[in-house]
Amino acid sequence: MTRFTYIKSREIVLNDSFITDSHVQLKESHHGRELCDIQFLASLQMSGQDVHILATCSEDTNIAVVAFFYNLYNVPVLHLLKTLHGHISTVRCLSVCRQHHLSPSDHHIHSQTSIDMKRLDDNVDNGNNKSFLLFSGGGRAQLKVWRLHFTDKIERPHVNLSGKYQSTSQQGDCNKQVDMKEDTYNKCNSGNKAPKDDAAETVLKKMRVNDSHTSQQASKEGKSLDPMHELRLEEEEKKYGKKIESEVCIDHNLVDDLDFKVESLADIQLINNGQTKVKKHWKHSHMNSDPETRILDITVTSASDINEGYSLQVYFVVAACSDAVLRFFAFDETKREFFPLSSSAFHNHCVLKVTSISLKMQEKKQPLILSAGTDGRVAFWDCTQLYQNFIDNCVVCCDESNTDHDDTMKNFSERGDDDEVTNKFPKTKHSAKDSACISPGFVMQCHQSGINSLQMSPYKDNQYLVVTGGDDNCLTVSVLSICNKPQMEICVLTQYKHLTAHAAQITGAWIVSSSQIITTSKDQQVCVWDITELFDKTLQMKQKDCKFVSTADVSNLTVWKNRDSLLMALCGVGLEVLQFPFSSNDFVESI
Repeated sequence: MTRFTYIKSREIVLNDSFITDSHVQLKESHHGRELCDIQFLASLQMSGQDVHILATCSEDTNIAVVAFFYNLYNVPVLHLLKTLHGHISTVRCLSVCRQHHLSPSDHHIHSQTSIDMKRLDDNVDNGNNKSFLLFSGGGRAQLKVWRLHFTDKIERPHVNLSGKYQSTSQQGDCNKQVDMKEDTYNKCNSGNKAPKDDAAETVLKKMRVNDSHTSQQASKEGKSLDPMHELRLEEEEKKYGKKIESEVCIDHNLVDDLDFKVESLADIQLINNGQTKVKKHWKHSHMNSDPETRILDITVTSASDINEGYSLQVYFVVAACSDAVLRFFAFDETKREFFPLSSSAFHNHCVLKVTSISLKMQEKKQPLILSAGTDGRVAFWDCTQLYQNFIDNCVVCCDESNTDHDDTMKNFSERGDDDEVTNKFPKTKHSAKDSACISPGFVMQCHQSGINSLQMSPYKDNQYLVVTGGDDNCLTVSVLSICNKPQMEICVLTQYKHLTAHAAQITGAWIVSSSQIITTSKDQQVCVWDITELFDKTLQMKQKDCKFVSTADVSNLTVWKNRDSLLMALCGVGLEVLQFPFSSNDFVESI
């Protein structure tokens, strides 16, 4: 109980009230400023219901881990699980990578930035795959690594083909079309309703999030849903020919009971020559830090994707920096340490986007890095030898440390007072001085200016689909042929440019299938495009659907599959989630 005392008209007034009666939370806090990036983590099964876990970063220097689900009133809810603090400036980008060592029998692969993670089938029990590594980068050239751990079963991992999770297996063609005909949850403004589109026969409904206290209280008292809820279900049945089942609803209490743990593993700040920032920097005159450098994008590849027999937890990180330098690092999870591998200033312009994919060439996996900058060019980097050298050095160092450990161990009963007890830990011999300068193997001009979105996925045979969107409002789709004889050779088979795909700069592109892509832009439009290949091997692109969203200054998007539909999350000045039907046979799943 609280007591409020004040003086009014020469009288002392006392007001007593209960805190529980006065506290009504209409909407949970998320971020204080605009969002920069969003990543899908996993879909959890809680009491047989789906809970989708997302990670977002913002200009407010924080990272938020949120859960998206339907509450007891069948209303979509965005529930904040944890806020991660640690960045000293804006957090510009995120990349998620599943820890492979938790399930040795898994097969691996990659998001809009981590491509090499692991492909998972729906019929495989992935109950042990509960840990993720979350890499975050931003202002002050700061790079952090977090370990996220969930105790519930992860049923369907992330489904990105191009940016930050990517598949290394053969992908099937998809010919079905996508129509946005389902509900929309808008974090920015959930009170407005979208206009009806008679041509597409779709209505995007903005649903206001109900008070969490009301739903929890109804659950505790065992009350049934109100008549308005039943009326809404009947309207859904008349409109879409199906009724939303009550099993999709979930109580806040179940999400609150989710055992979710976060651990900060490493934190570094980069400097101009690719090294990490050290203590007592005044003793190293050759190290000149640049506080204006920002990490604009990162991508992560697991060492297990390159060498399946490699058991140590090592991840390769590529950072796109604002000082026109593309930096390559290796992160050892056991030592919690970053090792600089190489760097390149090839672009000579600010590097905006970077992504990766694992190619299967002659029964071997080869990591391929794609980078794009303000010069409108996309560079392709073959990092197979660079990564393999580091892996070999780690294996040799571990073998030497085990041998030295056996030779130096003594029985304490036989050890004299003058004998020295030493602890030898494996140290990586690789250093930045040992790495040769890396250069791209192929460069492709796609835009007149900066490239804000970059995606790549398998197309057919040894062909790959590359989609880019830039500041020039242009959407470019390219088909590449990649072969290995003996070095990797890349050539452009065909390229299609839609010069007026959007009315403003394109900030997000997602390859849904080999025949459909989704794009978003600063013009607050989400467009679905159909891609067809003509008889003369040229591409033709046609807009299938287009919807306006309420989120201003859209910065990125992420897409994942949920049962018989697709969920798409947009971030910018707010957060918005769209749902539309999609056949499971048409979507190329990857994690």
